[in-house]
Amino acid sequence: MKTIAFFNVKGGVGKTTSAINIAYELSLRGYRVLVVDLDAQSNLSDFFQRCGNTEYTVCDLLSTAEIPLDKIAVRTEFSNIDIIPAYLTLGRSEKLLMSDTTIPQQFRLKRHLMQIADRYDFCILDCSPNAENLVNINGLACADFVYVPLKCDKWAMCGLSNTIQVINAVSTYNDKLRFGGTFFVQWESRNINRSVYDMLQEQFGEKLLPQTIRKNKLAEESSYQYVPVKVLDKNSTIAQDYAALTDVFLKMWR
Repeated sequence: MKTIAFFNVKGGVGKTTSAINIAYELSLRGYRVLVVDLDAQSNLSDFFQRCGNTEYTVCDLLSTAEIPLDKIAVRTEFSNIDIIPAYLTLGRSEKLLMSDTTIPQQFRLKRHLMQIADRYDFCILDCSPNAENLVNINGLACADFVYVPLKCDKWAMCGLSNTIQVINAVSTYNDKLRFGGTFFVQWESRNINRSVYDMLQEQFGEKLLPQTIRKNKLAEESSYQYVPVKVLDKNSTIAQDYAALTDVFLKMWR
């Protein structure tokens, strides 16, 4: 199982939307996908309509040593996609992790995911925007690649730099962790946006992925209708962009 994290210390950058639509694109290609909600806002869980409908959540994985294997993840209504959901109470897990030192704090999630790794081809982690949150650290500690969605604004560079600092810190005890790259969401082809793009490309080179996700009202509509953008309109620009970005990712993961 290849584990992929979407992470940015800056909120509102399309992280959850990207996790949802990349997971869906992978499922359409026949891959078995596990999505894990590591954000206390629980937007990923809400999207897949599992909130309040499962016995265990990621909170339990972070605080409980033994959970039945068939209870760790639950099915979604989408073929090939299972989920480990989160609740708003996920914030409490931070205190539990800090107070319990019987097991290394950063490897709680990894211990459970390893037990079901043979069931899935990919695991998609939707991290919260908290920089050094122990829940996020648990996610990064078992990830292979981290990708950083960006909105094209004046804070993009700062958010990206801070995110990479966290990735580098976690890589000291997860030597397989790689910064896969960053990509723009809600992209509009304007001169100011192109200037920001060129500036980031000069600094990060090939780590700035060429595929952008163009701005489209379907991104918001899909969250209200609880379906990926491709279900709403497979010919839309945003659906095409996420399909193309998935192809970019798959080439990187080979």
